[in-house]
Amino acid sequence: MKPLARTALVIALAAGLVGSSGCAPSVVDVAQMTDQAELAQIAESENYSPELRLAAIERITDQPTLARLAAREWDATRRELALSKLTDPSLLAQMAMNSAKADRLFILPKITDKELLVRMATEDTDLEIQRAAWSAIRDPVYLGKLVREHPVADVRLLAFCHLTDQSVLANLALNPPNRTLRQDAWGQLDQEQLAKLAESGSNFLVRRSAIGRLTDQVALTRIATGGADPFLRRAATARLTDTELLVKLARESDDMGMRRAAARQITDDALLAEIAMASRDYKLRTEAAFRIFDGAVHARVGPWLDPDATSELGDQDLLRRIALETHDPETRQRAVSLLTDQALSRSWRWSLWIPLYAKWRRTASVTRTCRPRRESGSTRVERPRWSIRPCSRASPWRPQYPRFARPPFPGSPIQRNAPRSGRG
Repeated sequence: MKPLARTALVIALAAGLVGSSGCAPSVVDVAQMTDQAELAQIAESENYSPELRLAAIERITDQPTLARLAAREWDATRRELALSKLTDPSLLAQMAMNSAKADRLFILPKITDKELLVRMATEDTDLEIQRAAWSAIRDPVYLGKLVREHPVADVRLLAFCHLTDQSVLANLALNPPNRTLRQDAWGQLDQEQLAKLAESGSNFLVRRSAIGRLTDQVALTRIATGGADPFLRRAATARLTDTELLVKLARESDDMGMRRAAARQITDDALLAEIAMASRDYKLRTEAAFRIFDGAVHARVGPWLDPDATSELGDQDLLRRIALETHDPETRQRAVSLLTDQALSRSWRWSLWIPLYAKWRRTASVTRTCRPRRESGSTRVERPRWSIRPCSRASPWRPQYPRFARPPFPGSPIQRNAPRSGRG
């Protein structure tokens, strides 16, 4: 053995870096070591292979030794391994404040000190470090506390931007520290949370605000068809997109506001024409007719709503249908007057009085009276007789129709081709 190699071997034996047999320990030998000082010597020595040094760092559990290795090690793999095994909070905080940028980014997710993370997120000069610090704050309750209580406005805004917990956002939306934050919190709520607030909110305003932002059609259908508040049902109906459900609500709903809200959401001209011709609600018929853009469909609907348009009809079958089926009283009268079959015309004229008479009978007060005879001392009474007195001063035999304003149909073919000629 050459003198120089012999000298190196003697030095290594004296330092305990090789075994007594004169060769370096293997990875298997290092994996069985427990002496932290010996493992630290192997990890810090440049005379060993990278694999052996990595194996030594894997066996080290002493926290100050790992911090020293992470601070001094030049190899990124061994340094990250030492940092990954570092768990002491004080050492992690010290490394996060004083290490290189790459090491700080690696350490930040392991830090649990929220105040330190907030300080790094707000005071560090590196933007990437700030973002990583905000991402490391995972406690939504603490973020909500920052949003409400931190004295710096920028910190409150950044904390709100990193808040994703729906329960905390809902709490901020219902009890916000300021008006601007309320709008931002409502905008961050997902559809599931909005559906919960819309169905079981604490008051009407909360439920109405949630419905105004809700797009889930299943939840909207549930509220529109089964809600307890009629105003909320109408608001949910106004946001529905299911045409079949809208047509059903416009035709069959008992609530006038629901029918009108559903009709406003329908865009198909054929469906609007059916509603305009079949609805009993005058305002609903007028609105549906106004929203028809197809000229041919508009011309087909006109005779059912406008007496002047009805006057231009010559088809007796269509006039009979209009006289029987239309719900506009002036249009029905005009159709009856244009029928050429006088027998049918007279029968339909009398049929116009039937609903009026039935309505008068429903509103009349019927009393049963017994009048004693005029002779004094007599106990005989007349036979009971019925006395019918109308409740209103208007004569029931004269139809008191309301003065309906006929649909003007601005710009329609009816108005252009059939000028109005009076009420007739």
